[in-house]
Amino acid sequence: MSQPRVFLGEYTATAFAAALAEGSFELGIIPVGAVEDHYEHCPLDHDIRSATRVATEVAQRLYPRALVLPPMPAGLGEWKIDVPGTVRLQLSTMLAYLYDLVESMTTHGMCRFLVINGHLGNHTILEYGGEQLVRRYPAGWRVSTYWNVLTDDEVTAHLSTGRMPGHATEFETSLALAWFPELVDTEAMINEEALAASAETGHALGEIIIERNVAIAEEMLAEEAPAS
Repeated sequence: MSQPRVFLGEYTATAFAAALAEGSFELGIIPVGAVEDHYEHCPLDHDIRSATRVATEVAQRLYPRALVLPPMPAGLGEWKIDVPGTVRLQLSTMLAYLYDLVESMTTHGMCRFLVINGHLGNHTILEYGGEQLVRRYPAGWRVSTYWNVLTDDEVTAHLSTGRMPGHATEFETSLALAWFPELVDTEAMINEEALAASAETGHALGEIIIERNVAIAEEMLAEEAPAS
């Protein structure tokens, strides 16, 4: 059985309008991450890929109530700009994208938005931006930096290094090995903490992360819709 289509861009305008009219797509999920150095072995867009994977799984499990909106193409990365391949966005650019996306979707009738964030440096601005958004538009807003749902006991049980999230070390590398192994250059891997990573660890932690973010989305869907 094929998976349902959960990305906005996969729909025609007619099909999207019909789904909204039927009461579908009550929640828009926005993946946000970064394009920056992830050591010698993980792809530059690790954070966006991971956030999009979580968002996709959440939307599939809640289909047709949730829909994945276009991911933000990059994130904050001033501290990594000297590393080739880094793409940094200004704060104003990030906020403008969020405002424009939410304004567009509220125009069409969507009023709940969950950000799945995969880059720690984005969290504060996403929270701040959300506070401004809900004052400007009739919208519910929540930010989940996706690994924050893990408990200390779960981190201890699954990560031999005990460090999370780290940066392309055991945690992030394990997720990459589970979710997009074809992009991990295992032959180039030299970081000792990264060498402790495994796909099995990534799958185990990834499933907990997805289930907890589904619960967050369900909480938002259970809340009364913001008044227009």
